[in-house]
Amino acid sequence: LPAFVAFKPSQPVPLDEIFKERASDDAVSFVSALLALNPERRLTAPAALEHSYFRRPPAATPPAQLPLGTNLIVRP
Repeated sequence: LPAFVAFKPSQPVPLDEIFKERASDDAVSFVSALLALNPERRLTAPAALEHSYFRRPPAATPPAQLPLGTNLIVRP
């Protein structure tokens, strides 16, 4: 291949080092589990919803309190 570029092997940088004080430990753990390269170690959708990230404050905004967009059609 004419455009082939060989990359040197490198060690991955852990997400907790990248996000340091920008994200909680639960958030980093959650994202790490979602991005696991090994599909057997990756979170499934049901397991993701059970992750501790969703159990810690702040709680999600209840749907009734979410703002509606100006271009949404609300049907009964």
